Amino acid sequence: MLYPMKFSPILKEFIWGGQKLKKYLKKDYGPTVKIGESWEISDHDNDISIVSNGELAGKSLRWLIENYSRELFNGHKYSKFPLLYKFIGPEDDLSVQVHPDDEYANRYKPGELGKTEAWYVMHARPGAKLIAGLKEGTTRDMFMKAENEGSLEKCMHEVEVKKGDIIFLPSGRLHALKKDIIINEIQQNSDTTFRLYDWGRLGFDGKPRPTHIKEAIDVMDFNDYAPSAVKKEWIDDGANRHARLIDCDFFSIEEHELKEDKVFSCSGNFRVISVIEGSFLVKCADFTLECEMGESVLIPAICKNYTIVPEKPTVILLSYAR
Repeated sequence: MLYPMKFSPILKEFIWGGQKLKKYLKKDYGPTVKIGESWEISDHDNDISIVSNGELAGKSLRWLIENYSRELFNGHKYSKFPLLYKFIGPEDDLSVQVHPDDEYANRYKPGELGKTEAWYVMHARPGAKLIAGLKEGTTRDMFMKAENEGSLEKCMHEVEVKKGDIIFLPSGRLHALKKDIIINEIQQNSDTTFRLYDWGRLGFDGKPRPTHIKEAIDVMDFNDYAPSAVKKEWIDDGANRHARLIDCDFFSIEEHELKEDKVFSCSGNFRVISVIEGSFLVKCADFTLECEMGESVLIPAICKNYTIVPEKPTVILLSYAR
């Protein structure tokens, strides 16, 4: 029988990376100094996660799907694990980019999914901002003119964020994560990004990183003006409370603040717990697993009911695929 599983983090080096994930989330990456992302749960061909606990330690997520699909998904048919989970901690601004939808992504690279994603802010310095969408009134012609003149910044909408904010980024939305913000990212299982602008930065090879202007323009939503953080509506549950954050075509996300034990249900499909703050025990049947801030846990569908026992006040994101 499957059980709650953690995976060995897949650490990704980027020119904009640094020590944030080590400092704030205790990710262990030795002497490497430019780590920008920790892929927590991934079944992408570029990198596939490996189970790190229990009797299936050492097995890949791809192997689990091939051998335990019903126990994982309760009959849902996925060719690969449908979502990809990351923690991202930049020391410098990321590039300005756009992601395609499923149709365009598959034409661009057969078999690849589009990328709709959500960013939950785990840490942000006071006044920190990120880019999401266009400034009100920006037209396609205005945007193209600014791109030709190297002045795209005047078209970009900035959102000031704080710890606990969540930003929804559907395919087609212009966006860029900026330094001094650490996020938990939940997204479709895709690694396709169309880079529009990279702040004049050079890559590890000393050359400008490639851009994908035509593709980005093809997929961008030019009617996407001035989006804001998701508004939370909290529901009290004894000493605990929760909020439904996002329901889209690809995933649903809930936030739970836990001070006392709570029983959860998988309700017919897997769940993933992203630990935002605190620590807890998750119990399913006779299996118990300890979880801490900065970790991600896969609860297979066969764990129909499971209990979270917080060891201190704890915040989690609970998500699943559609």
